[in-house]
Amino acid sequence: MIKFSGSDWCGPCILFKKTIFDTPEFQSFADKNLVLLIADFPRQKKNQLPKEQQELNDKLAETYDPEGSFSLPGID
Repeated sequence: MIKFSGSDWCGPCILFKKTIFDTPEFQSFADKNLVLLIADFPRQKKNQLPKEQQELNDKLAETYDPEGSFSLPGID
């Protein structure tokens, strides 16, 4: 499961993490049933990813979201 996230700017992403991803129930389910990959796209300079990781995340976005539809207008 790939979760694209804007961890420091996307309100729905932050809420989803707090209410779903961080719960013990989801963690237990995921440990048994999923391979999780979080492709994060932070905007704040202090949260920037290492260059290599950002390049990998960019490639994932190009492959799985070439039209940029996971960044919906009015959602951030």
